[in-house]
Amino acid sequence: MAEEKIQKATILVVDDENLLRWSLKEHLTPKYNIILAERGEEALGYLKNGRNIDLLITDIRMDAMDGVTLIELARSYRPALDAMIMTAYDSEENIKRAKRAGVLRIITKPFAVEELEVAIEETLEG
Repeated sequence: MAEEKIQKATILVVDDENLLRWSLKEHLTPKYNIILAERGEEALGYLKNGRNIDLLITDIRMDAMDGVTLIELARSYRPALDAMIMTAYDSEENIKRAKRAGVLRIITKPFAVEELEVAIEETLEG
């Protein structure tokens, strides 16, 4: 009997903090295909070019383009794209903006990778 190949979900992680991006890639790669981007513009490039992205995880505060703006623009290319935000700045206004943009989960930094993994699984399961 042939083994059924299970396709891993592809997650685009966007954060201007290099160490966090690479740490998440290292921890999440066994379960998911991980694409890293340092800035919102770079992330939009992946979406514009037709990369199959199942989930966008972005920091809320980044240079040039914040995470909520990134999600709003990303949804112009992929209206049904699932999105999560990581932030150390979980002010009421940031949370309201994120919810209006359709963000499913907000993860407060610092967080345990296991907490993020549970949030990813719950988000991808829909």
